[in-house]
Amino acid sequence: MTRARRRQHGSSVLYVVVLSPVLFLALALAVDLGALQLQRQRLHSAVDQAAVVAASAAARAGTSANIDHGLADGRLRQALLDNWFPGPPSPVPPSRPR
Repeated sequence: MTRARRRQHGSSVLYVVVLSPVLFLALALAVDLGALQLQRQRLHSAVDQAAVVAASAAARAGTSANIDHGLADGRLRQALLDNWFPGPPSPVPPSRPR
């Protein structure tokens, strides 16, 4: 094997060593961006679902109902939590008597 041929063989190993971390970093960035997009989509869906829950509760209450803002805030937060994290839904707290 000639000297020039051995030098070419060594340079390919150098390319692999130098470019492997770059490729792994690009792959890690792509995975992180995908996870970020998934979280954004989950948050959007949770906010939409919470708005639907709030609107349906307001429609059932009518215009003459006294709205308990603390209870409404608690139900909104619960709807967000139920739809933000995947898994079984948490129990709905009972309504307070009027």
